[in-house]
Amino acid sequence: MKLPHALGFVAHGLLLAALSSYAPGLFAGASARELWVAFMSWVNLAVGAGWLAHRAFVALLPWLRYDFTAASLLPPPSAAAAESIEAMDTFEPAFAVSLDVDREAA
Repeated sequence: MKLPHALGFVAHGLLLAALSSYAPGLFAGASARELWVAFMSWVNLAVGAGWLAHRAFVALLPWLRYDFTAASLLPPPSAAAAESIEAMDTFEPAFAVSLDVDREAA
């Protein structure tokens, strides 16, 4: 679909929506014909306006780019947090426990 087609759908939908007000002689009360014309006006408006909204969203996509990696979602660390991270990297335990089993002794 192209822009003139979408605008045509919107114009046709508006015309069908206004038809019962400007030509009430075509509809005798709340008839099935009037309900059908009202339904088709909504369908035409939805198709045309939906395409226009889609094109507007696609046109805005380059402006909406965002980096969704985990590093970009986390706040930057504060100075205290950076110091504690450095302290954890240089931490050495007071004693070391070896879990190696001497298999030759057994």
